[in-house]
Amino acid sequence: MTSLVAGVVDALGADICAGRLAPGTALTLEAVQERTGVSRPAAREAMSALATLGLVAPRRRIGFEVADPERWQRLAPEVMRWRLAGPARDAVTAELTALRALIEPAAARAAASAASASDRVEIAARAGALWSAAAGADREAFVAEDRALHTAVLAASGNSLFRALGGLLAESLPPRAPDAAHISLEAARRHLELAEAITARDGERAATAAHAIAAADGP
Repeated sequence: MTSLVAGVVDALGADICAGRLAPGTALTLEAVQERTGVSRPAAREAMSALATLGLVAPRRRIGFEVADPERWQRLAPEVMRWRLAGPARDAVTAELTALRALIEPAAARAAASAASASDRVEIAARAGALWSAAAGADREAFVAEDRALHTAVLAASGNSLFRALGGLLAESLPPRAPDAAHISLEAARRHLELAEAITARDGERAATAAHAIAAADGP
């Protein structure tokens, strides 16, 4: 997918998830071209990508129409990102917080026993980098290291399903807004405790730390 097509997918996906394009709205290729200014092949490729995500459905003699939200691939990171950027953000955040409270403690407990030596080194390094970012009020670095640390813990669990959720859960990690409310040494301390517990192979302590992080990140 070219960057041009990706831009069309991102724009239309955001409009659909925000309700600016309501379910049942017809989207002919001509309409997509007029709306985005891209070529017909690029419009077709973009609509195919959105169909894969369940956001649109092909319709004979029309082209495509916006699909009912029940058909959306809600576990796709792109769909989650668009939903979090829309008016339903608070409800989506609550759903994600509940999911994280179930998944991340279990993944942390598993990682404490299943993580390889290199996994433990990476998790500890990410937690240290997160602390440095918080100390320096570096929002960009904080976000990057926060996502990398959580993804590393899920991957280190040895559970392929937990690992597959890495991209989705990364989209839910704070800060989700321009403010720096979630960038604090206290938040970084909780992540250091998680990393230390995994390094020490203490599954219960790791699970407790992961649960505390998810709860603090909630709405």
